[in-house]
Amino acid sequence: MSDALTSLIGGYQATAVLYAAVELDLPDLIGDAGVPLEELASSTACPPRELERLLRLLLQLDICSETSGLYRVTDSGRLLQRASATPHRDLVRLSVEQYLPAWSDIAGALRSGRSAFKRLHGVGPFEWRADHPRDGQLFVSWLNRHTSATSTDVASGLDLTGVEVVADIGGGLGALLLELLFREEALSGVLVDQPVVLEQASAAWPQTLRHRTSFLPGDLFGDLKVEADAMILKSVLHDWNDENAAVVLRRCAATMSSHTRLLVVERLVNGPGYDPRISQWLDMHMLVITGGRERTVEEYETLLQISGMRVSSVCATGGGFGVIEATVR
Repeated sequence: MSDALTSLIGGYQATAVLYAAVELDLPDLIGDAGVPLEELASSTACPPRELERLLRLLLQLDICSETSGLYRVTDSGRLLQRASATPHRDLVRLSVEQYLPAWSDIAGALRSGRSAFKRLHGVGPFEWRADHPRDGQLFVSWLNRHTSATSTDVASGLDLTGVEVVADIGGGLGALLLELLFREEALSGVLVDQPVVLEQASAAWPQTLRHRTSFLPGDLFGDLKVEADAMILKSVLHDWNDENAAVVLRRCAATMSSHTRLLVVERLVNGPGYDPRISQWLDMHMLVITGGRERTVEEYETLLQISGMRVSSVCATGGGFGVIEATVR
């Protein structure tokens, strides 16, 4: 019997153990000082003998360490603490609460051409989260932390020469736009997203950048009117199938002037910045959850062409992403 294969099959168990640790708030409760089992049991309202079963597995997963009966959080465990700037804590919750049931229906998604999430819930993830605000907020929080973790690398690869106003379309809480504005003091920015997301972004926006920032409600499939020298679509098009992705691009083309540059930032399959270890798994995630896909440079070029645009350049940016620059024909 293959131990490696057995370990792969049991991967869901490790995810469930990490989720239990987050739900019980153990990474924060354990901390750095050294906490005995009895204190952790009291704080989590778990019997000591039962909680110890979970702690043994967390030791195996290097979430905590134990010396002389005292537990301490490890570097990995700190990534799951509430104060961590990384997306790991939110990702654990997303994986169990929103993703795992759909991932069990990959075969159904392949056969039907519909996302497994939609087959399970009757609607796609964006509509579902709109009806479940708590789950929607969790996704927005994860997305912002995830974007923040890569924004420095991505921003370093974006050529904004001659750009005075840049618009981040579907930019969430604005992590990438913030990075760009901090880098370029003469640059102004427009954050475009749904009103509920913009309210959160505006509430946390640095005061020093407010005079250079506009918050513009917009709909990727409806009303989208943006005036900017450059428009960024980062990790947006991969959420959608070809038909819907083309609709998004047409909405962008309709609001662009002859000098506006569209920067499509995605993980390009077999293109600049391509990492199959990330892109191939993410491609399956898009199928299962959103019904979208990761695409080749040629596939994006085709979508842009049928949407009334032409590609002017393709290059790598940081963080495993590529950028396709396009203008209206």
